[in-house]
Amino acid sequence: MKKPNINSVPLTTLILFLICVIVTAALAGTNFITKPRIEALELKAQNEAMAVVLPAESYTASTVTVENVAYPYTVAKNGEKTIGYIITATEKGYGGDVKVMVGADLTGKITAVKIISADDETPGLGQKVTKKDFYEKFSGKPLDDTKIDAITGASISSKAVNNAVEKAADILNKILKGEVK
Repeated sequence: MKKPNINSVPLTTLILFLICVIVTAALAGTNFITKPRIEALELKAQNEAMAVVLPAESYTASTVTVENVAYPYTVAKNGEKTIGYIITATEKGYGGDVKVMVGADLTGKITAVKIISADDETPGLGQKVTKKDFYEKFSGKPLDDTKIDAITGASISSKAVNNAVEKAADILNKILKGEVK
């Protein structure tokens, strides 16, 4: 019997194919096993952020359509009484997407803002938008006047946060005024 030639193209192709199948199956299995845990951790982080943005006894998910785009938001309640709304908005920053959660009370004021994700912003500069002393400046501002000063050296990241808060505030304002369903 002739010994297989390890340098043959079909044999090398078959070996590479088998390696790819095994690695793909291992990645799919890992994803299948870890997906519930990752989702649980994301939900926990979201709930913790909502408790910071607008503390309430309960939160109910809802959706609003603005200009033919559906936006998910959360109704914050104490008992049966609605105390405010929470929405998350995303804008393009310097290094990637900046995700911001904004809460508003029924008087039309921002209760708090939380930066959910700005991981791809420049370390040392753009990452300054995740510092409490920057995003706390939004608290107490009316929904129709959300601009704050940019951080020196991080103007693109700051603008992304400002734009995300403005987008969220605009939608929250429409919800409060009953302009959208």
